Amino acid sequence: MEANDRSEDSLLSAANRAPIRCVPTFDPAWLSRATLLFVTLGVLLRGVRYLLNYPLWCDETMLAANLLERGYLDMFSPLAYRQVCPVLFLEVELTAIKLMGFSEWTLRLFPFVCAIAGMFLFRHLAGRLMRGEALLLAVAIFAVSTSPLRFGAEVKPYASDLLVALMLLTCALEWWRRPERTGWLWALVLLVPLALGMSFPAIFVAGGVSIG
Repeated sequence: MEANDRSEDSLLSAANRAPIRCVPTFDPAWLSRATLLFVTLGVLLRGVRYLLNYPLWCDETMLAANLLERGYLDMFSPLAYRQVCPVLFLEVELTAIKLMGFSEWTLRLFPFVCAIAGMFLFRHLAGRLMRGEALLLAVAIFAVSTSPLRFGAEVKPYASDLLVALMLLTCALEWWRRPERTGWLWALVLLVPLALGMSFPAIFVAGGVSIG
């Protein structure tokens, strides 16, 4: 009995030491194509949302009204209609309407550009952290999620909030992967002041990155 017990213990010990080999459920080439397909779908959905050119709803209208008679320096003053918005976002919006006129298209152009850039940046960031099915699922969820789609075509800073958060995380992750390349760390240092001027929630992302 003791010999049998020792034999079973040795077999269990050997099994515990053996590496676990995970067999991929899907072909890697198929997963890569499917991930690219969802990136493309995300871009198309954001483009369709922008091209539908919905009428401005009340919150967009109250923010846009602050751009009608104000100059660049006036954006540092409190906004009317109980609106709160990052200064750099307002400056970009004001530049867009000065160059291309005041319309739904121009007001929503910067959020739309942020939404498209955010789609590609999320794919890059997720690719640094995941592979295979996990990467595909992450990109697919992000591509079709309601909030990134909706706010990618609204005169509000939510699309730029998301883009700024992704930019901060990307710089931090790239430096963390290769600490000897200090360029990413310096890019993060330079990006943080701009991020805080563009996005209020960036203070939480920048603080978390700094602590990390």
